[in-house]
Amino acid sequence: MDEKPEIISNDISIKPNKIMVGMPIQKDQRCDVQTGMYLGLLATRADVVVNVAPTPSAEWGRNHIVQCGMKNPEITHFFFVDSDVRFPITALDKLISRDKDVIAGITPMYFDKHLQWSACVKKEGELYKWIPKDELPKELFKCEALGGTTILIKRKVFEAIGYPYYQMFYREDLTKTEDVVLCERILENGFDLWCDPSIKCGHNQTNDLKDLFLLW
Repeated sequence: MDEKPEIISNDISIKPNKIMVGMPIQKDQRCDVQTGMYLGLLATRADVVVNVAPTPSAEWGRNHIVQCGMKNPEITHFFFVDSDVRFPITALDKLISRDKDVIAGITPMYFDKHLQWSACVKKEGELYKWIPKDELPKELFKCEALGGTTILIKRKVFEAIGYPYYQMFYREDLTKTEDVVLCERILENGFDLWCDPSIKCGHNQTNDLKDLFLLW
């Protein structure tokens, strides 16, 4: 049987992926052990550059990471993780394979005495309604907003938005975190927000167990 000839692309416009993996971290540099181990594994990859940014705020740290990456013309994507979030080791490759401009895994959150997921599909006025614990879609879905962790963003998105990439919003009756404001600017610039619910992360938080007991 004759072997099929190997097909080699001559398209020099195809650029290999180079991902900056960024993690803002408190100045005492506390980090979940598993998260630190996974970052160490990612750092061994030829297509990854890891940037851990000790920072006074998540807003400052994320901006610093993007600024560093934008100075390197080889960087094609930014992958953000948080120091208290345990992301699956396959998360980065799975998100890359989806080939979306902006896509994130999903992380459990607990605030206002409710268990919720780090994605929003609807708003009530200016208020974002995060997905309740039992209402997470099973397939890939579009969002109104995403949390700032385990999120993959293509370089061209930050190029379109411009500096400052992350920015808190304060008003007497409303506060928006830097990741929510980023999502608003992404949508304003014509990009979509996607969530892959098959990429479920852990989230280390300290909460009053009494509050959790009252949920059941």
